[in-house]
Amino acid sequence: MKLLIVRHGETIANTRGIIQGQTQGKLSKKGVLQSKKVSKMLKNSSIDLIFSSDLKRAKQMADEIASNVKVPTYYTTELRARNSGKYEGKHWEYVVRKIGHKRAVEDINFKFGTYGESMADMQKRLRKFLKYISKTYKDQTVVLCTHRHCVAVLLSIISGVSLNTVMDQMKSVKNAQIVSNSEIVKFLIDDDNVTYFGDNKNILELMSLKTHPKI
Repeated sequence: MKLLIVRHGETIANTRGIIQGQTQGKLSKKGVLQSKKVSKMLKNSSIDLIFSSDLKRAKQMADEIASNVKVPTYYTTELRARNSGKYEGKHWEYVVRKIGHKRAVEDINFKFGTYGESMADMQKRLRKFLKYISKTYKDQTVVLCTHRHCVAVLLSIISGVSLNTVMDQMKSVKNAQIVSNSEIVKFLIDDDNVTYFGDNKNILELMSLKTHPKI
């Protein structure tokens, strides 16, 4: 399976450092342009189908791509951003002060409140989803339109590198982003063999640490 992972375009909340979680979010003017740019980049690609988070900020990216490549698009809760519970809509710096940097950034088992979701929780739902599509669409090219933390978790699963390692690396990336808004990450997944196509130095570093894909 050829897998293309795309993070949604910049949102207004992104520019303000606000945690969106599973709220819909609204693209900034720059985010709208980013979505259109990605769509044009993929216009002549041999894409078979698109899966997208059902949240509006990701759906817009998926819809832009689909408008050019004319393939089926499916919206799913499995690709949603991390549920940040009572902290959704709060400024990131406020949350860090409230619960502490270690829990907010490093603890993969920490949940944002009673109804929040941990990174480990996300890993469970995304591993199940990735396993499904890698078997069902084995010989096809699939695009995933999703969110920052989802990209990090997917990279952990695909590379076989621990989620702790991925999260640790994210701390050294500007704005805790392992990929920028609207960046396209390309993989070829062939059973136990995974090949990354790209020059993102953070992803290249992760892939050099890989042990064994755990899809």
